[in-house]
Amino acid sequence: MRAKIAIAGIVFIVVCTFFSLSFAGTNASEYELKAEFVWRFTLFVDWPDSQFKESSDPFLIGIIGASPVTEQLVLRTQGQFVDTRPVLVRTLEVKSLDRDTNIADCEMIFISKNADSEIAEILKFTDGRPILTVAEKAGSAELGALINLYLEGDKVRIEINQTAAHKSGLGIGSKLFKVARIVGGGGD
Repeated sequence: MRAKIAIAGIVFIVVCTFFSLSFAGTNASEYELKAEFVWRFTLFVDWPDSQFKESSDPFLIGIIGASPVTEQLVLRTQGQFVDTRPVLVRTLEVKSLDRDTNIADCEMIFISKNADSEIAEILKFTDGRPILTVAEKAGSAELGALINLYLEGDKVRIEINQTAAHKSGLGIGSKLFKVARIVGGGGD
């Protein structure tokens, strides 16, 4: 198990180094890189067993808002597993969060930059729940998204809201913190 984690750590560092390169100088698009990041986050986050109702439940990634990342994420996760759980990617609609269990059933939510009118409501709903929220719009981490993918010039970067991460109860690996810009204080 330690060997798997060590190899995953090395791969992630290499991937982050690659991602911090200009995507303009590679064959990968911004959306392919973001999809790869989202997938790789599953290697560095531990979800509590209580997040899953049944031992056979799939690992659900919900996508909110139209985004080219959706197609790339579906392609990237096809046939993949998180631990022993098959990965399923679903597009979600936010109608009424207090009645919508779709979000609560997900282990990870990707919030596209096209969902900016709904982000505050989504983050309020997921606050303190073991749901990894990943956004792609500037300022999303400050609003409470656990992870935000942002552009710096033509580079994709990561920022983590430390307070939101702490409140979520998710086990976020130290290697992920090492490659990210940290926002949101110390997480009392």
